[in-house]
Amino acid sequence: MFADIKPAEVFSTLASVGSLAVTGYFWLVRMRGERPRLKTHFVGLVKVDSARSFESSWDPVVVLRIAVLNLSTLPNVILGARGWVRLADGSWAAADAKIGGGADAFNVAPQVAEFRELTLELPSVALPAGVSAEALEGMSWREALEPALGGSIALRIELLALDGKTFTDEFTVPARAA
Repeated sequence: MFADIKPAEVFSTLASVGSLAVTGYFWLVRMRGERPRLKTHFVGLVKVDSARSFESSWDPVVVLRIAVLNLSTLPNVILGARGWVRLADGSWAAADAKIGGGADAFNVAPQVAEFRELTLELPSVALPAGVSAEALEGMSWREALEPALGGSIALRIELLALDGKTFTDEFTVPARAA
């Protein structure tokens, strides 16, 4: 039975199977690399501000510096962003998000990072409990926001891309040094 098999035919068959396996592997790897993959990284806190003075509640505005990383081998377009802030009770409240640094929509080249400012207008936040009005007047907006949220500022950012794809990341703004 095996006497009729020629070494050239065995080599040819093995080469074909090997070529098929290598082609399939590279096709799958390339397909994975071409899938849209965006990641948002916190770079720094630019400022915490408010459009109005302290009352029973106030509307904080948080401006962040973020890096939008395109981990794909193809370019990607960011059409906008949505944001949320974690409140003191652990729930998430929607915040109006706007990406700065030019147009709202922008292109991210393959395997690079775009650095942008992201402005989040948070929903009305209650004043921190146990803080007097005199103490509030001496605080920065950030000093007032952290205890009002129950600790560090925790944010969820969702980038909106083409074809309705979304990419969501969460991060915490590091606590202010005492």
